[in-house]
Formats: sequence, C-alpha cells, structure tokens
Amino acid sequence: MITRRAVALGSISTVGAIGLASTSHAAPAIFVKNGYALGGYDPANYFTVAKATLGKPTFTTQWKGVTWEFATQANLDAFQASPDKYAPQFNGYCPFCLAGGRLVEGVGSYWSIYKDKLYLLIGDRVRSDFNMRADYYIERATTFWAKLG
Repeated sequence: MITRRAVALGSISTVGAIGLASTSHAAPAIFVKNGYALGGYDPANYFTVAKATLGKPTFTTQWKGVTWEFATQANLDAFQASPDKYAPQFNGYCPFCLAGGRLVEGVGSYWSIYKDKLYLLIGDRVRSDFNMRADYYIERATTFWAKLG
C-alpha cells in the first residue's frame, strides 16, 4: 500500500532531481551556426541600418573564440573597435525563452534593440511580446542566465 509519506518523499526526490538537472548547465558560449557566430548575421548591421543582414566571407573577424561575419568593411571595423556594443545579449539566445526557463538560440531575422542592446528572438509573435514587456523578460532571462553559469 502506498502511503501519503511515500508519495510525498517521491515527489520531493523528483523535484530535487529536476532542480539539479536545471542548474547543472554552464552558461553557453555565443551560438554558432553554419560555422559563424549568430549563423552569419552581421551584428553591427542591426544598429547601422536597422536590418538583419547576412555577412560576407570577405569581412570576418575572430572574437570570443568564434568567427563573426559582416556585410561591410565599415561594420567589421565598428565591431572590432567595440565588440561588446554590437554583440547580442545572452550570447544570442532568446530572452523570451530564457525568461521561461528554456535555452533556445535566437534567429538572426527576428531581433530587437532595446536600450542600445541587441536581442535575438525566435519569431514575430515573440518579438511583439518582448517589445511590449522588454524589462520584464530581460529581468527574468537574466535570473535564469545567472543560474546557468
């Protein structure tokens, strides 16, 4: 016969195991897709022309152990002068998903600049929700991100 105590102990051990699993990850590095940071999207272009643009293999640099691609020499130069200004927050992972406790890579074509910071998102609806409550999502994403590292 299963007692209430056995059920309670089983529930506690399950919750404990889930808790350990969710906090045992290390904060991920900048995501790389197709051999390039951010899947080859030019991080400076979001700021210079407010457009998601894939970079060109002729304009690349190494930063934080990965290759970054740029659409123009001017964007490459700007990034090299101040990479922290142009690099996406949360290493390119979606803050909306992070706020919900999920680690999901952002998509270069869905993005938002908020308070002079770049955030990659995963879709139009997410971008709309994020833009309406950016402070909320960033705060929650920051809390989850800290648990990863």
